[in-house]
Amino acid sequence: MSVGYLELLRQNRGFRQLWLGQVVSQLGDWFDTIAVMTLVLNLTGSGRDVGLIMVARFLPSVIVGPLSGVVADRFNRRTIMIVSDLLRAVVVLGFLFVRRPDQIWIIYALTVLQLTFSTFFEPAKSAVIPSIVRPPRPKTKLTLRKALGITDTLEGIRYVKTRPRVLALLAVKPAWGLGGGILALLAVFGEKVFPIGRNAATGIGVLYAARGIGTALGPVFARRLAGDNRTRMQTIIGLSFLVGGVFYAAFGGATNYALALIMLMIAHMGGSILWVFSTVLLQTSVEDNFRGRVFAAELALLTLTMAASNYVVGELLDRFNRSPRSVTIGIGGLFLLPGLLWFATARWWNRDDKQLPQTSPTTNELPGTSEVALRETTAKIHLSSD
Repeated sequence: MSVGYLELLRQNRGFRQLWLGQVVSQLGDWFDTIAVMTLVLNLTGSGRDVGLIMVARFLPSVIVGPLSGVVADRFNRRTIMIVSDLLRAVVVLGFLFVRRPDQIWIIYALTVLQLTFSTFFEPAKSAVIPSIVRPPRPKTKLTLRKALGITDTLEGIRYVKTRPRVLALLAVKPAWGLGGGILALLAVFGEKVFPIGRNAATGIGVLYAARGIGTALGPVFARRLAGDNRTRMQTIIGLSFLVGGVFYAAFGGATNYALALIMLMIAHMGGSILWVFSTVLLQTSVEDNFRGRVFAAELALLTLTMAASNYVVGELLDRFNRSPRSVTIGIGGLFLLPGLLWFATARWWNRDDKQLPQTSPTTNELPGTSEVALRETTAKIHLSSD
């Protein structure tokens, strides 16, 4: 039976606590991102340095991502999330000590440390959502190979290799990350293209607010179209890539500020839809004891493509003197490619029906616990999609 947002918040205490905690935590992440970008721009005025900050934000997941997945599948996920957030809060206080351009290295170091802790938080959070309404499965005994994470990592690799649909869903966010340099570009747009007053933070904040509104509205709108139907959700993922590509390109070419904000909002509606739907489909397709490793692998691949994209954007802006508008339009075109590839390969990965015993053969709808996962993920403000 379907459960609405308000009913879910009232009836499920565990969901309510997780949802409220994530709203607060991700609002903090949003303000932190704007503050750090503004600080870097004020100290250096360099688009390359902004791009490198984004690289520093994404690099930790590539390095420690596999370990974080093993940890999420082996230990208490609630404890992992709490400890990670507390450590992040301590690290962020270090930004207060940065005052001069020659201290920019402190920002890089603190950013890497901050996002290292986030790398342990995110797989644990994604893995715990589908099981939040049922008891956890018992853990298996440790051996030396399991203690080192070798057995778990190899099991996770074999699991994904034998399940084409899981592999396809796993690739959705990394494919979106290929255009992740748009995040660095928003900082440049807020300072140089659409400035508000003399403070770069205001211009950046308004652009991020438009992006946030699109993030919140996109999944709610798409939810009404797809319902709990797996096939519709998969189709909308492909369409969302195309929507994001077209409207990011339109944002890059817009000269009217209000129109640019609308284009940005719609573009990120597409991004948040594919983010939410791919998360929900993974959560309902992957067994609980593999979920942490799968989401850690997804996070590692996503951050790798995001880091590469932001680095390239920084180089295009500073070394090759490309305009922010032309680079943004190019990223919009890049977003179209994964969408076309998604539809072209659908016949191959849709053969993997044996992994979906819980799906109704007549309606192809997701079952009860996946409805909880869908509504939790959809209702959240997905600032983490950056």
